[in-house]
This record gives sequence, C-alpha cells and structure tokens, in this order.
Amino acid sequence: KMHIHLLLAYIGKPNNYWEYYLDSALLNKDIFTLYIFSDMDIPESYIEKYKNVKFIPITFDEIKNRLYSFLKNNLNLNFYVNDFENIKIRKLCDMKVIYRYLFSDYITFSSDEDYVGWCDCDLIFGNITYFYKKYKFYNYDLLGNWGHFTVIKNNNIFWDELLNQKETIYEIFKNPECCGFDEFNK
Repeated sequence: KMHIHLLLAYIGKPNNYWEYYLDSALLNKDIFTLYIFSDMDIPESYIEKYKNVKFIPITFDEIKNRLYSFLKNNLNLNFYVNDFENIKIRKLCDMKVIYRYLFSDYITFSSDEDYVGWCDCDLIFGNITYFYKKYKFYNYDLLGNWGHFTVIKNNNIFWDELLNQKETIYEIFKNPECCGFDEFNK
C-alpha cells in the first residue's frame, strides 16, 4: 500500500494556526506521515495526539551540518563547513528538494510505491486519500507542481536526475540567499 512521507524543517516559533495544520495532518493518518524537524519545544500532548506526525528535535546548525555532509560526501561538491555560516533560515526552502537525502535516516519506506516530498506549514491538508483514489495517484511519479506540497514517487527516475544536476545544486547552495529552489519545476 502506498504511503506518503512528508518532510518539513521548521526553525522558530509556530504560527498562530499551527494546531489547525497538525489537525489536518492527523485527518490523513491513513496515507501519510509528517516528519517535522524543529527546534520548537513540542508539548507531550502533541506527541500523544498526532500519531502520524514525527517531531524530531534539531537545530539550524545541525541541519546546515547535514547539508554540508550531503553535498561534500554524497555529491563530491567542493564545499567547506564555513560556506554555510552566513546562510539564513529562509535557505531551508532551497533545501526542501534534498530533504529526502538530508533526513533519510528517519524515513522507512515500505515499498517502491511510497512517495516522499515536502510541504509548507501554511496550508491545511484536505482529504488526500479521497484524491488518491479518485485520480489514481499511483499512476503518477510527481504530485504537485513544486512549492507548498510536492511528493515524488520513491523510485530513481526523478531522484537520479536531481543528483545529476550537480552544477545547479552547487550554484544554489554556494549562494547564502534563498534562491527558491523548491519552486522550480525543471
């Protein structure tokens, strides 16, 4: 059975509709797990209530270290640890596209039919199972058009192509400013 793994890195205080966001995720517990990597203090009641949400404590510096390690060790790109000293939290948007790699140690895929992707926390999830069945999502490798909600089948078609874009990835992460990499659809 297909399962969606949604990844979100969020540093800072939650917005004023955070619980609505989490409640909408809970309504989709049959089809997805939401992984939230954050420096927030998560109340125990959230952990008990939101069973399909995994709250993983992490700092922005730890995320930057994961980024450095991935770019240097997995893609053999010429980066140094201090290259990421000046990047701002907004740079998390550029990282979304490679969250699958940055946080792979937290994801357990059950089949090749699983999807992995990213989402923003300024949305309310609808009934994804309804749309999955009605539009036969399993026929598609990409759901969404980048940006707020994007999930990609966990096969190597997209992911291999992404990793072949080393020059683009290098330019994106050499720039300390947010480039909107998560909004590209190429």
